[in-house]
Amino acid sequence: MANINSQSIPSEIRRQYDANLTPAVTIPTAVYVKKRPYFTAPGKQRRGTLAQKTVRARFKKCVRCFNTQPYSGGVLPPDIGARDRGFWYAEAESSGLWYYDYFIQQTMLQYKTGTPQWCATYAVGDAHTSTRQPNNNFGFLSLVSIGDISAGFLATDYYAYISPPQGGYYGISFAVLGLLGSLAAWETPLRVNFHHILESWSENTIKASNAPAITAVIATAIVDKTSFKRYIVTLPKINDFGIAISAHDATQNKGIQIASHDGGAAPLLRTYFLI
Repeated sequence: MANINSQSIPSEIRRQYDANLTPAVTIPTAVYVKKRPYFTAPGKQRRGTLAQKTVRARFKKCVRCFNTQPYSGGVLPPDIGARDRGFWYAEAESSGLWYYDYFIQQTMLQYKTGTPQWCATYAVGDAHTSTRQPNNNFGFLSLVSIGDISAGFLATDYYAYISPPQGGYYGISFAVLGLLGSLAAWETPLRVNFHHILESWSENTIKASNAPAITAVIATAIVDKTSFKRYIVTLPKINDFGIAISAHDATQNKGIQIASHDGGAAPLLRTYFLI
């Protein structure tokens, strides 16, 4: 039973509220209704305009990003990555806002023009394999390669494997690859395929002979021969095992190089995932 004494119903929803009420039952000390009213938003609010839908989608991204901010151990500007809750609490102190509200405000503003640096995370593992050298591990190299200009290897002989941090970054939908250009002066663009990785793996032990299972192609990108270019690739949600990249065409003496996460590359050239 709901006591309606001293309630303040907003005028814009008063009609919907009143329409849900059943006849009142009079009791000496109060007036009660027989059921709790069910509020139904007006149809226009449910559907919304395109602008409203855009803002709502952006807000959902902000909430998802907030849930990746750790309670401790986050990075500090200007590094890319999640910042801990203590950082946001301190930043919000002079704003007059609760730190969650401040985070949403700042993240909404950043999402209008791009992705906030605190809503991105660097790859933590990457390596390539070669079917021509099935028992060799290349995880120690500072460059991850797809293709090779030596020995007439085909681009399709190579697979690159990249993983995000473990622990539920299931909302990730973009990968930014810092490409260090082509491995040869080829004129035609190279198409690369992206796959989900289905099993655990380690950059220190992965080889073509023990490579994890991957899915069919989930996305493709056309890579030109411009050096030092970043590619933003739209992908379905990524699991903890990460993504694999392969060449679409079996072309000799062609390939690309991706900056390894631990190879000393400039931050904006290292692969990172947008949340």
